[in-house]
Amino acid sequence: MLKHLGLVAKLAAFGGAGFLSFSSASAATIISSCSVTDVSSAAVSCAGWYEGNLLNANHVQDQTDALATLGLTWNGNWNSVDLTKVNASGSVFDFSDVLNGNTWIGIHKGRGGRGGFEGTGFFLLNASNLDTVSLNLGGASSAVVYSSVGVVPEPATWAMMLLGFGAIGFAMRKAKRKPNVSVSYA
Repeated sequence: MLKHLGLVAKLAAFGGAGFLSFSSASAATIISSCSVTDVSSAAVSCAGWYEGNLLNANHVQDQTDALATLGLTWNGNWNSVDLTKVNASGSVFDFSDVLNGNTWIGIHKGRGGRGGFEGTGFFLLNASNLDTVSLNLGGASSAVVYSSVGVVPEPATWAMMLLGFGAIGFAMRKAKRKPNVSVSYA
């Protein structure tokens, strides 16, 4: 028994104790409170700022948990989210698609800018033809779109659209009718 304890002590002395430690999955640590004013556009609520860069495949559970606090049940498919990843140009994120309706995004911020921390924040936006989002804290690094759910038009909008189609149809039908003109030569 003493022989085994001596081996453990030697491993620990040479930095080999990592073989003996067990890592447990831990939740991401919030290092600073977020605010809807941290971003420029239509933020309704936020979660974070969590320590480090969580916008990668190694932190899917942390992303899932943070998004759940904002009302999104995310399937954890990082491959589909990674395709939306954009890097900041200054403090602006320019998304390739126009965002409409409830939109959930994650933003990574480097140590630069206000606060002096590196972290990841998650935001629920009420977007309306939005394709850029600015980080008001500075230090913008990268962002991803998790989901953008377009809004369903109100019943009055549907009614106006149907009336418009009806008017167009009536005008087209009227244009097709030509008077019956007969020409006779004497």
